[in-house]
Amino acid sequence: METKQKPAESPDGATPESVNRVKEIIGHPDEKQLDPEHFRIDQSELDQPVAKTILTNIPIRKPESLEFIRVHPGKDYRMGPIPFIALKQSKEFYVVDPALRSQLRTREYWIGTVFLATNRQEKPFLWIVTTQSPTGRVSDWYTSNLECAERAQEEWLQVVADQDAGVYQNMLSRRAVGGTGLA
Repeated sequence: METKQKPAESPDGATPESVNRVKEIIGHPDEKQLDPEHFRIDQSELDQPVAKTILTNIPIRKPESLEFIRVHPGKDYRMGPIPFIALKQSKEFYVVDPALRSQLRTREYWIGTVFLATNRQEKPFLWIVTTQSPTGRVSDWYTSNLECAERAQEEWLQVVADQDAGVYQNMLSRRAVGGTGLA
């Protein structure tokens, strides 16, 4: 009958003798490399961000009806008036080159102002607010949407279409939210 031998313990009683024997045989030149504590990482180093997001493109879109937004208050972060084409089916916007504007019919493009905006998830977007038709017609929809963009420079709000009144309404956030999300 075969019996298993219990590994011999070191004189201190904590480390099995076989581990001490391996250390002697290996004779490693740097004892730190055999100490697991040498490899421990300070937790504060792990709490640092490992990557920085680089913004490579900004979508052009209207605010979603349930989305709280802010508009950058700086004059350098808006542009207008500009002619643009809005394809409603695909939700695409195109800025019209001034040299090509004469080639378009008056119902094919609009005049507007572009604002830099962001939502509470800090996702920036360009918001084109129509200010008038190419013929110079101004509607309550246009003026109320422009008022929303101006109010969003000061506080978080939702832009909600009020079909009965024929205007966009500002729906303000009930609780104060710090920062603009626009640096």
